[in-house]
This record gives sequence, structure tokens and C-alpha cells, in this order.
Amino acid sequence: MKRIDKNNYYLDIAEVTLERATCIRRKWGAVIVKNDEIISTGYSGAPRGRTNCIDLGYCTKNVDQNKIKSMDMDLEELAALTTANAKRLFKKIK
Repeated sequence: MKRIDKNNYYLDIAEVTLERATCIRRKWGAVIVKNDEIISTGYSGAPRGRTNCIDLGYCTKNVDQNKIKSMDMDLEELAALTTANAKRLFKKIK
């Protein structure tokens, strides 16, 4: 059996990650890799503490673009926040 190359390996992980997405309009997954090590993953959806559009049954971006601020976070931002939170938690455990 042939071994999968690293680029496709990380792309496959991003594809699995997008299955956690909670946005009705689009489903994206992201993987941050540094020195061949996965640093973080992220997917499209509302920030923590806010109701997901999949739970509401409608996309908040479609209700009124002028009144409702987008709840979707950039994937890079979400993955970076996840990494920062993990680093803080790791420091507390030490």
C-alpha cells in the first residue's frame, strides 16, 4: 500500500474538520501546520457562546445585512484563538 503524501494528509484532515461546521451557507475547514506538526484546526461557524445558524434554522447573515454583524469568524482567526487557548491551558497545567 502506498503512503499518502503530507499535503493530501493535511487536506484530508481539513476535509474531516469541515464536517464540524455549523454555518448553513458555507462549510469550511482549516488546519494550521508548522514544521510538519498540526498546531490547530478550525471550521466555519459562530464564535463560542453564540447560537449557531444550524441551530437557529436560518443564517443570521441573510436576515438583515445592515443590522446584524456577521457571526462567522475567519477560519484562520478561529484556529489561532484555539491555539492561544490551548497554550494558556497548557501553561496552567504545568
